[in-house]
Amino acid sequence: MKSGIHLSIMRQLFIESGEINDRIVAGDICSARTGLPRARKLCDHYARIMQANNALDVKIEPYVAAGGWIGITYSFTAGVEPFCGSVVTRTLS
Repeated sequence: MKSGIHLSIMRQLFIESGEINDRIVAGDICSARTGLPRARKLCDHYARIMQANNALDVKIEPYVAAGGWIGITYSFTAGVEPFCGSVVTRTLS
């Protein structure tokens, strides 16, 4: 199985987590701790999408990163390829 669909799904998750961080910068969300429940809901949603697309051992968790940002740790297996990592997405302006 090709992992392209899974990578596209994760890319969309990273974009949406970046939007949460942008809202933290703008002051719409007062801190990363306040944004954490929203990020957790987002991660749960994308984990279900990944499982529906035959990804195995899907684990996606948000965390409060250094600097007051929301970060995402992830691991999953697409076909026989394992993917894992951690990312803090934000817009540089």
